[in-house]
Amino acid sequence: MPFIADPAALRTIDADREIELVTDGASSDGTTRFKLIRSDGAEVRFFTCWEPEEQEQWRRNHPSAINPFVHFVGAWRGIFPGQTRIETDEVIREALMAFKGVHGVPVNNDLFVEFR
Repeated sequence: MPFIADPAALRTIDADREIELVTDGASSDGTTRFKLIRSDGAEVRFFTCWEPEEQEQWRRNHPSAINPFVHFVGAWRGIFPGQTRIETDEVIREALMAFKGVHGVPVNNDLFVEFR
């Protein structure tokens, strides 16, 4: 089962893998900090940023995207024990894609996740 967002509870969880996506604060420059927390206590911290220049360049490079919202995931991010960077990045991508419509991420936008 993939991640499921519950807007009423403000939670994004993957019940099968027992992982929850948690916001860990945001700043006025568009940076949002997140944590993925597994039931065994393992955590992966990462951040996304929203920079107008990057958003505009992304739109120019992807002209077919309609009303896009892009999560740019920063290079500084953790890896779950027992996983590779690619595997953990895929978990991050899945969680952020499910996050759509929760915590202010627009429901009517095409959502993309880009890793730095």
